[in-house]
Amino acid sequence: LDQGEFLSRLLVGETPDHQREIAYNAYRAVDDSAEKSYVEKLEQEMLSRRQRGIQVDNLYSLMDSRRDVPRTLRDVPQTLVEEFELFRVMHKAARCYELNTILGQDPGVQGGREAVLLTLALIKKVIQEEPSPIRLSLGEHRPYLGY
Repeated sequence: LDQGEFLSRLLVGETPDHQREIAYNAYRAVDDSAEKSYVEKLEQEMLSRRQRGIQVDNLYSLMDSRRDVPRTLRDVPQTLVEEFELFRVMHKAARCYELNTILGQDPGVQGGREAVLLTLALIKKVIQEEPSPIRLSLGEHRPYLGY
């Protein structure tokens, strides 16, 4: 995914129990209602623009295009600004955002917890070895990790 797609998918996500989640992580100490309200406004604006024939690639690109708008007009919660700064760094540092979902499809993985643990182990090993380029199929991640 390019940065805009990556950040947009993190902006609005779904928890394992199928609840809509803003900024991917339900455990952050934030004002959820402010973030949800802001994202809903962005979604409405994106829909309105598209209905008028204005190209908008994704939610993040719309949010980012409003950077130059005075803060009082764009009313983005500071917690969301901070989270997206971290997400931008994450996009550059780890190209495996969807890894949990992909590893969850491995018949040998026993649920989400194991998928998360495997994801973390893969990220750690890739960072330590810095192989370039690396491509692993679903059947190759366990041997790569030595499991």
